Amino acid sequence: MYLYTSGMTVLVQIRDVDERVRDELKSRAAVEETTLNASPEVAARAGRRQPRRSDVFERSRARSERSGTPSAEVIRAGRDARGAIPQG
Repeated sequence: MYLYTSGMTVLVQIRDVDERVRDELKSRAAVEETTLNASPEVAARAGRRQPRRSDVFERSRARSERSGTPSAEVIRAGRDARGAIPQG
């Protein structure tokens, strides 16, 4: 992959893309009435709106640490409230 910068736009070339993937991307671009060349820009903009995986895990970890009650106890209490689970 290489980048070419000219003014405000950047040319991105991606090599070794499977033909089926390329065809799927072209098909999606046609449905969205855009071009295959615009697809990476659209994907990049959408990606910026998505939180990073590490941020999601950190927020999840922080929530579980605030709880103070282990999840196994919460599950067990829910099962006990519904009654005994029949053993196979």
